[in-house]
Amino acid sequence: MPDRLKFRAILVGFVSVVVCLGLLGAELGHKKVKGKRSFFCSQKVIFNDNNRIEDKISFALNEKDFFKEHNIEVFSEDKLSKTLPFNLCKGVILKIERAPVVEVEIGGKNQIVRTWQKKVSDLLKEKKIFLGKKDRVEPNIDSLIYSGLKVRVIRIGERTEEEIVKIAFNSEQRPDNNLVRGETRVLQQGEYGEKIIVYKITSENNVDVKKEIISEKVLKQPKNRIIAYGTKPPTTYLATGQAKWYIQTNQMIGACNLVPKGTRLLVTNLANGKSVEVISSGWGAFTNPVVIDLSTSAFEKLGGNLWLGLIPNVKVEKINE
Repeated sequence: MPDRLKFRAILVGFVSVVVCLGLLGAELGHKKVKGKRSFFCSQKVIFNDNNRIEDKISFALNEKDFFKEHNIEVFSEDKLSKTLPFNLCKGVILKIERAPVVEVEIGGKNQIVRTWQKKVSDLLKEKKIFLGKKDRVEPNIDSLIYSGLKVRVIRIGERTEEEIVKIAFNSEQRPDNNLVRGETRVLQQGEYGEKIIVYKITSENNVDVKKEIISEKVLKQPKNRIIAYGTKPPTTYLATGQAKWYIQTNQMIGACNLVPKGTRLLVTNLANGKSVEVISSGWGAFTNPVVIDLSTSAFEKLGGNLWLGLIPNVKVEKINE
């Protein structure tokens, strides 16, 4: 074979080898990029995490693998940006802007949310947190959002309750001159009444905080307890008969032949139950059936008529005090 032909054959063979090696290299390079990790594609990543900058070496082919590789937690609300795709193996500047973190307490239960909203009202709308007519928000819904803010949604509830309660009875005392002083007698037993009370109860996060009466209705009136107490002094019976008046004066005196002068006497008109206390003025100028002569004041207190001058039936007792 001539030398020129040999040279051509050698040259063609060399070119074929180079082409084959080029194609093989391209295929291998393609497989490296498509694989999960290649030691031939390590690159420098300048990582800016909310303005905290670090240099990292990464074999990742995308952001997701990079975060997994370096145990970095990223949330859906965070904003990502980068200068170049990872799979170009030319180095990447990767930046994360973290969404403000807000603690939201709803009805006493806490949750952490992330948001780019500017106001509390917009945050509630974004997270589909609906307010009742009486619910309260702290801070108010026009407050600005910042990281670390705590928002409380206080659920306000109202309900009514009914209660039947007793109405206490009172004790009423009445004088009774048929009872000796110190003695009592129950004329009527007391009875409780009843009323129905309607309350409005306000709750915050299912805890009752306020109870107020909105209506009351009496179902049964109470009945007072009535007690008679004695006004009559302790006495000794002396006589029963007629009484006359003998002197016109305001003094409570009476002449009685049954006791010494100065004795205290209780005289009772048996027709009407009226009584009067008098001081014995001494012996009187009368005979049976008259048992006592009274002053005009004492006579009239017993209900006597001065013009008639006589009370037909009285009882005279000595007061033992």
